[in-house]
Amino acid sequence: MALAPGAPPVPGLAHTGIHYPILSFDKGEPSIGAVDTMAMKERERQAVEKELLKEARQGKGVGIEGQEIFDALVRTLPTRWHGTTIIVLDSIVITPPFGVNNCHALSSKDATSLPRVKKVVRITDP
Repeated sequence: MALAPGAPPVPGLAHTGIHYPILSFDKGEPSIGAVDTMAMKERERQAVEKELLKEARQGKGVGIEGQEIFDALVRTLPTRWHGTTIIVLDSIVITPPFGVNNCHALSSKDATSLPRVKKVVRITDP
């Protein structure tokens, strides 16, 4: 970058002889790259999917304790809400107030996972 002849000195640096260049942006046009609409649509789809999952994992009408138990279970087991009831592995229900005594298997063959679910509830429930 060449300095323009007769350019005014930089304030405070005039004694060094440094001048600042005269730059013109009148003719400069920024280049606009191509937009990958497929990638943009995919990012949008993923963001919507993430928000829907987040919404589905938020219990409605349950207290903080119930939500904390749900959050602890959903990390390791397939878990969903059905109203204010937590459903784990589609075979174990946990009803409010979400204590160990509120965990029940839907059938005797589903009872094998019940101790594991109760353990998570026991650890999470203060």
